[in-house]
Amino acid sequence: MKLNQDYVKSSDAYEEIEKKRDHEALQELYRQLTYMERSISQHKIKTGKDEDRTYNDIKKKTKENTQLIVDLNSIYFEDKKQTIALKKKENERALLDQQLTRLRKTEAIVRQEMTVL
Repeated sequence: MKLNQDYVKSSDAYEEIEKKRDHEALQELYRQLTYMERSISQHKIKTGKDEDRTYNDIKKKTKENTQLIVDLNSIYFEDKKQTIALKKKENERALLDQQLTRLRKTEAIVRQEMTVL
């Protein structure tokens, strides 16, 4: 019987151990719950910052793209204007070439007549 008393615990001792384990388990669960709440709040803050940063990036890109479109339209308009001016100059040159050709023909005729006389 002495061996039994020395090495075997009573049912009350087992109940105390179970209560202690339950208390430790509850403390561990509470610690994990606190950790998860902190983690979630940090993720929420980070997500908010990321969302703001993304919104600002989109806003900035939209503004840059709008400016690029304005610049592109300006360049397109200027190109069209220069093309029209170039065609006008080409037409003027063609007219001047025609006039020059007529003058040379007239000059050649006049020289022929002067040499005949």
